[in-house]
Amino acid sequence: MLDGKLSIRDVTQKNSNTYYPFNVLTFWTYLAGAVHARQQWSSAYAWLKRHSEHHQLARKICDLIDEIDAPDSTVQTNAGVLRRLRYSKGTGLVNYLAEAEAEAKEQNNGNARNAKIVADGAGALVVKKRQQAFKMLPMSDMLATAKISMFSPLRNDAFGIVAIDQQLMIAQVITMYVKIGSGKVIRHGWTDKATSVGSLSYIVVQLWEQSRQRTQFKNLHAPTTKLGVPRFAHLSANNFLYTLPAGFTSRTDRGALQVNATFITDVFDKLQVSRTPIMHSLEDLRKILASKDAGELEITL
Repeated sequence: MLDGKLSIRDVTQKNSNTYYPFNVLTFWTYLAGAVHARQQWSSAYAWLKRHSEHHQLARKICDLIDEIDAPDSTVQTNAGVLRRLRYSKGTGLVNYLAEAEAEAKEQNNGNARNAKIVADGAGALVVKKRQQAFKMLPMSDMLATAKISMFSPLRNDAFGIVAIDQQLMIAQVITMYVKIGSGKVIRHGWTDKATSVGSLSYIVVQLWEQSRQRTQFKNLHAPTTKLGVPRFAHLSANNFLYTLPAGFTSRTDRGALQVNATFITDVFDKLQVSRTPIMHSLEDLRKILASKDAGELEITL
């Protein structure tokens, strides 16, 4: 332009004598952006096409959740070992109802009863091995059963003493799992009640750590303190040591847990003094259980 030239030629085109005005440079810049956008769009479309089945499944799940959560919904769910679905007025999800009915019939047949007998026997064996591992500890009989029995079953939302990270803490049960089956065919099923600590495989809990006030336990503690959220854990049933009686805990305004002072003096403090031997005993228990059939028991600390 400064030297008097009035047009340009595309040097990438061999033997081309076509000349273009200078404003074609602006056009080429916009065109390059369009080409790049088209490539991005083509890539996104290809990805969406590959994952279309997953998106359809996710949409169906969202639609089902919306149907359940709607204010006028007649659908009610109850998650559990059988994953039953209850609903009124006969609306929708017939397959779920048929599956729940079939599973309920299976539970009542002879095979289910026999499986329960086997599970009860295995649970009693675990309690005996807990007695063996805890025999030198204070309150060894209570630790062996964790104060769980037919007369005082462990239920969701109950509180207890657990061992974790070389410490004793108060835990609230969120959900529990039992071992179903025997030998190499073992699976873990949800339950809302346990009459023996030996029948449990894993327990999901929220944890409280003792504060400087003996009877108060804080819900914010390492390693989640910086996040400002309570701590949760997925524990082996081995680590559940003692069930608190109902009514022995209460929540403070700040989310801390207030525990009955007599229980702290008579139980928690005594176990706290024996914390190191308890941790050694838990390791012994792991070895005792593993010595029988580690693959079958599937219990870890």
